[in-house]
Amino acid sequence: MRKIFTLCVMLLGMATLVTAQSAPRRDNFEGVRLSNANIVHKQGMLKISITMEFGGKHLHTDYATIYTPVLYNGSNNIELQSVGIFGRNHYYAMLRDKHPRLMSIPADWCLRRGDLPASVDYYAEVEYEPWMNGAYLAIFEQLYGCNDELLAVGDIVIDEYREIDLEPIYLFVLPERVECGVSHVSRSAHIDFPVCKSVIDPNFHGNRQEIAIIDSSLDSLSGDSNLVVTRLVVRGSASPEGGVALNDELAHERAAALVKHIKQHYNIPQGVLATYYDTNHWADLRAWVAKSDIAERQALLRFIDENSKSPNFNAMLMERFPKQYQQLLEDYYPSLRNASYDVEYDVKNFVDVDRIVAVAATAPMTLSVNELNVAATTLSEACPVFDNVIMAIVAKMPNDPAANINAANVAMRRGDLRRAEYHLAKAGTSAEADYARALYALHMGDYGEAKHLLKRLESKISHASKLLNKIEQAGY
Repeated sequence: MRKIFTLCVMLLGMATLVTAQSAPRRDNFEGVRLSNANIVHKQGMLKISITMEFGGKHLHTDYATIYTPVLYNGSNNIELQSVGIFGRNHYYAMLRDKHPRLMSIPADWCLRRGDLPASVDYYAEVEYEPWMNGAYLAIFEQLYGCNDELLAVGDIVIDEYREIDLEPIYLFVLPERVECGVSHVSRSAHIDFPVCKSVIDPNFHGNRQEIAIIDSSLDSLSGDSNLVVTRLVVRGSASPEGGVALNDELAHERAAALVKHIKQHYNIPQGVLATYYDTNHWADLRAWVAKSDIAERQALLRFIDENSKSPNFNAMLMERFPKQYQQLLEDYYPSLRNASYDVEYDVKNFVDVDRIVAVAATAPMTLSVNELNVAATTLSEACPVFDNVIMAIVAKMPNDPAANINAANVAMRRGDLRRAEYHLAKAGTSAEADYARALYALHMGDYGEAKHLLKRLESKISHASKLLNKIEQAGY
């Protein structure tokens, strides 16, 4: 335990203390024993605990003594919750006046002279701030007499908080480099239509989002010579409750409406467009009924099997199962009134590593995962472009454990612990994932969790043993 002396006004900003008489220097306050001081940085909070024993404390009935822990470092300081010991007369005088000092102290830490000897297991926590690294924990004693006159002050420094000065080594799990070549990619979307309509309405159902998907993929196809469309399929569909001629007309018009929209964004190469029309959905209807909980399901399935080839099947179905037919109209038929879009294209991946790296520096999201892997295995891990490549990979592979381990490492290097926590939750259970979690625990000041993880990894990851030794040598 180390001790300093200073007036409380320097840290607490209390001008009334300037005239107070200082208590003599000592290792403990008279009649008080302070022990087991501990400061832990964990999960973004600084947690402070102290044992305060008042076994030898003697106090006049008109006096009160207040003990206030203060954390300070240079001009930065924070005053924590106080503990008070009150003589009988002083206590009732303050209680009568509802004095803020008395009212602010928790009941368990507001001791009467008759409670002595007593002890307090003091605990407080504050949100961690960088200035707290290297801060001192001091206890300030203030002695008050009659009429709440400040008689004396004193202070003792009982602990110092200093974080381990470590430079963690981050382990990146990079996939094996895949040779560049041609990748085959497909994209799909569909547009829904109201009953008997064939004009695209962006505000109908989820059309706005689907249109955005179509437009985005078409725009990328138009602006990149490395993307070659090999097949573009448009299907027009109509629900079967109308007549055959009307349904055929609707299916054709819906497909034509989507093709027209596509041509406004993309010049369709000759020979890649194929258009189909779907109006006979009875096989699909049977599959939907078989998976549903619709009333009289088995009877309805037998009816479909026996009559679906009849040209008047829809009218027969409506007459035989009117309640079920109404449910079909509401729950199933709307899904058939659409035009769907499927595009397939080849991606010519760059084979020039220098070009891949150049693109990675400015537009990493335009590269394929294979190309990003080439960049990641080519660039130095200390290069800022490497970090951008790693984050681009996890954006394209958001549920891949290795990609999330790497992204968590980048986030920790950038000081973005919230994002690191997000990626670690998806990092899997490998040794590399637990090592990254150990580094995260160190960043959060949770040395106990860091040691626990590193001890498990000593035989698997060489850096774990080295880091564990540094933590233990620092006394944690």
